[in-house]
Amino acid sequence: MEKPCPLCEGKKLITKAELMTCQADATFEPSEMIAIPMTGAMRVYVDGKVFQRPMSSRQLYKLAHYALGVAMETEAYEKENK
Repeated sequence: MEKPCPLCEGKKLITKAELMTCQADATFEPSEMIAIPMTGAMRVYVDGKVFQRPMSSRQLYKLAHYALGVAMETEAYEKENK
């Protein structure tokens, strides 16, 4: 008997909001996880294994735009808390 994923409730789809608010399953040190955007894909090295997700140019642009926004928010947070 299959048990659906409690996070996506068996939909095999999770929204960005759900992903941002859920508890992380694991936290890695910088040497244990490396994320690398590539031509046509995002590749992630996690503790000795390499995972890849094909991505269109539009998806990569959106990811880069989102990452830049989060970096700017993080920088502001770090300045406030020094």
